[in-house]
Amino acid sequence: MARIVERHRVIRDLLRALRTKRFLILAGISGTGKTQLARRLAASITAVDRVDGNGRGFARVEEALDRAVAGEPNFLFEPIPGHPDHVHVVDVGSGGEHARADALFDRRVGFVPVRPDWTDSKRVLGYYNPLTGRYYPTDVLVVLLNAWREFAEHGDEAGSHFIVLDEMNLARVEYYLADLLSLMESGASVDPDHPDRVRLGELARVHPLDTLVVSQGTRGVHDQRSEAEAQAAFANVDTGGKRVMGAARTGTLEQLVPLRELDERRFVYEALVRGQEFITRPKQPLPPIDPVRHALALLYPIPPRIAFPPNVTLIGTINVDETTHGLSPKVLDRAFVLEFSEVSYAAALGSHPEFSSVGPHLEALHAALEPSTLHFGYRVAHEILEYVAGAPTAPLAESMDFLLTSKVLPKLRGPESTLGEAVSALLNYTRAHGLPRAERKLVAMQRQLEHHGYASFF
Repeated sequence: MARIVERHRVIRDLLRALRTKRFLILAGISGTGKTQLARRLAASITAVDRVDGNGRGFARVEEALDRAVAGEPNFLFEPIPGHPDHVHVVDVGSGGEHARADALFDRRVGFVPVRPDWTDSKRVLGYYNPLTGRYYPTDVLVVLLNAWREFAEHGDEAGSHFIVLDEMNLARVEYYLADLLSLMESGASVDPDHPDRVRLGELARVHPLDTLVVSQGTRGVHDQRSEAEAQAAFANVDTGGKRVMGAARTGTLEQLVPLRELDERRFVYEALVRGQEFITRPKQPLPPIDPVRHALALLYPIPPRIAFPPNVTLIGTINVDETTHGLSPKVLDRAFVLEFSEVSYAAALGSHPEFSSVGPHLEALHAALEPSTLHFGYRVAHEILEYVAGAPTAPLAESMDFLLTSKVLPKLRGPESTLGEAVSALLNYTRAHGLPRAERKLVAMQRQLEHHGYASFF
């Protein structure tokens, strides 16, 4: 697929919106690159934070955008010759020093496709299974906990973390995202009167126990730990009549983690275990997590509560059609909304070897469909170009006849007020370029509009 291209003003608006409120919804027609833009900007900002280590990723990325607009390419953006209003957003996730895969305990970007059956927060945060004694976290919860740990250590200089919800309105947002929407309003913050303290803000429960739970692997109370300590830690847990130390190695208890095992990071999780209002930040930087020495990091402790730190950014993408739900005022009041409906095939796909011959057809189709907001995005345009490139011996008219019938017309459906002008314009296009198969289908759809006031491809 072609690299994502956007107007630089759109990216600038996006960055400034996120610096104001870290909840953004990208809306618009399918195939305009909303998801890829969100993923690539998240990867770019976290890559800059990882290198600089000062939480200034947003500012640095905007500086890189200014350089690209001035014609200077960089590892985040590239100018497009002949299209000064557009820039390529480089995919830093393709490899290299800035984009190595994050370990579980260092993950900064969580990408989650939303499913239509999401009705509660378990789909977003994960769930605790009392039969196995394990918690099964999602990428969202892992990113939240990583962001909290970094914010508790570094305060306002903590690096950015991103949660990207793809097609977030396939389910009702106010149902499955209720906990996070509430946390956003009273999230964690640095105490202005005592910069060495962090205020936790509102907390949300993720499991019913009052201790840490291991998310994977086997971890428990070992024989060298005193039975008194184990009894105190797990006094409220039903052991089924077994002695605590025996039950610690089988069943639920083997997955519980005493706070003393958290080494120098105990204070980070203890605040979430005990539901404290404030915690004091460490005076000295903590050493980085060593995946060999910190066995617990590989198992990943899940506290009973979570906070929403200000270094977490939530980006959702939505399509608006009959398969999706509308967004409630509760959601819209908490977010910025950017609409993506404009496309520039020349800027995004002009370097494709077939664009010189296919480009005029794409522009003609766009002119016919755009007034009714039925035009297609870069995904469909790229597939059209690839099809033509893969059939070099076929006449272009024959290829366009098939492509119009198989890629463009099937999505057309609606009342006469929506389809009337578009169908007429497409008919003129097919007759002008000799596309008989598409013309026959459009004539049939036009008859449906005349007789029933509604038409569809099928």
